[in-house]
Order: sequence, then C-alpha cells, then structure tokens
Amino acid sequence: MAYDSARIVVTDVSPPETPDREPAAGFDRAERIALLLGGLGLGAMGGFALAMSLGQLSILTTTLMAAPVLLLSLHLTSRTLTEAISARAYGCASATALHGAALLAWPMTALLTPLSALSFWMAPVFAVSALIMFASCWQGAQRAVYRLAFQALLVGAISAQQGLMLAMGA
Repeated sequence: MAYDSARIVVTDVSPPETPDREPAAGFDRAERIALLLGGLGLGAMGGFALAMSLGQLSILTTTLMAAPVLLLSLHLTSRTLTEAISARAYGCASATALHGAALLAWPMTALLTPLSALSFWMAPVFAVSALIMFASCWQGAQRAVYRLAFQALLVGAISAQQGLMLAMGA
C-alpha cells in the first residue's frame, strides 16, 4: 500500500505559469526622461553647493574647474554619437551632435561675447534640449541612457555653478 499511496501524492515543483510577455529590453520614453531630469537635478544641486561653498572665484579658476567637466561631457557625447551611428539611429545621432555643438559653443559664448544672462543661458538650454531630443527617440542599449543621465548631471553642475557665479557678479 505504501507504494500506491506514493504514486497518488505528487508534489509539483515547477514554477507557476506566467503570462506570455517578454521583459522590457530597455527604458521607455518616460523612464529615459525621468533619468535625464534626475541627473539634471542632482547636477544642479551639486553645482549650487559647490558655488556656495567656494564663493566668488576668478574667471581663470572657474575656467580651470569647468574645462575638465566639459571635456568629460564631450567624451561621453562622442561615445553616444558612435553608438547611435552604429545602431543606425540617425535622428538620435543628430540630437547627440547638436548636444556636442552646444557644449562646444558654451565656452565660446563666454569668451567671445560680453557675458549677459541671455548669452550665458543659451548654450545650456540648447544642450539640455538636445539631451531631451535624444531621450525621446533612443531605443538602443541601456548604457546610452545612463550616459545620457551622467551628461545631464555634468551640464546641470556646470550651469548651476557658473550661473550662480554670474548672479554673484564674478
């Protein structure tokens, strides 16, 4: 009898059935924009804290502080541009190229034109708008989205720090 009762009691150890839905391969548009805005907000807070803690700096010190950050952001932009072109996402590649152009125009507007509020804020606004365009169209690898958030963090930090310096009259 023991043999027959063991045949009746069967324990199913297979995992429960799940609906036929594949996991999402990447971020959707709202998640990409949320990461972008989060990076921009963290960067703005960091740049504001840096400007408040260091106080009013000379233009040479400000330039020497901002140059490596801009170079890092340009490096990340070139990596994103390469990835967008290899993925044949030409709209995203053009948005990345516009972001790189805004990053290159940022120090040029500060050096070649008299520093006014309008000429200062044009380059960061163009840089952020290009990042928003990229976040709206990208469907590729997730590492580009994380790179996008880090680029937004860098742009937010530089613009908050230099914008506060401009407001303080440096």
